[in-house]
Amino acid sequence: MPSTNLSIDDVRFRHRTAGECDIVVYGQTVGSVMRRADIASPDGGWFYVIHLCDDRRGPKQLDDRDAVRSTIAAMLVERNLVPWTPPPVHPDHAARRRHCPA
Repeated sequence: MPSTNLSIDDVRFRHRTAGECDIVVYGQTVGSVMRRADIASPDGGWFYVIHLCDDRRGPKQLDDRDAVRSTIAAMLVERNLVPWTPPPVHPDHAARRRHCPA
């Protein structure tokens, strides 16, 4: 598995409609998750379809809602689809404001 600094906390969601949301990593949309009713289930459960942009292997289906975020992170790393992120800025430098001479 390739080396990366991606953690499951970097995987965020932005809701589009009921049952659909975008997958956002480092501020970039990298795919979508759709919740669908499982009509084959006698108790009327749900399943989740994960689709990553530029993923040639296609979507992945999950039954466990709690595993969605960790599965997305694993898919991004295994399929080498983690978006580029700029290096972190030291907090001391981020707090400074640059003043241009007038």
